Amino acid sequence: MIRIWFVVVAAAALAGCRSECDLGDDLSTRSGDQAQNCGRVLIGGATDTVDACAVTAFQAKKPFFARYDRQGFDSEVALAVAFDGQTMTFLSWDSSPSGGGYTHPLIRTQSCASPAVDLGRSDPVHPPFVCNPEGPSEISCQ
Repeated sequence: MIRIWFVVVAAAALAGCRSECDLGDDLSTRSGDQAQNCGRVLIGGATDTVDACAVTAFQAKKPFFARYDRQGFDSEVALAVAFDGQTMTFLSWDSSPSGGGYTHPLIRTQSCASPAVDLGRSDPVHPPFVCNPEGPSEISCQ
């Protein structure tokens, strides 16, 4: 009986240590409960609808978030943006930064106090915003 109890407690402790690094949760937290979900651009998909929603919400100073999936080498990768009405945060998510599914996901963030619309960006699979100066890059979770 003691051995079974130990196994249950150990399993619960290990489950609690695992970090899911859920990009959707992080976007919701950073943009707020009332934020508009501007959508997700799948790999190879058109960005027009998501970009238009994000730019319109930003110009109206309304909270929003959007996700742009990118082609990874051996993991899922996405760039995203969250805006709470004042501060914009750029997020970079990697499902397995060391590749092969051997590590936990990772989210890097960069806050921006003075973002601007950038429709002429060179990378079409990137949120249509620029930040000058950029804040420091931080690891949100891993």
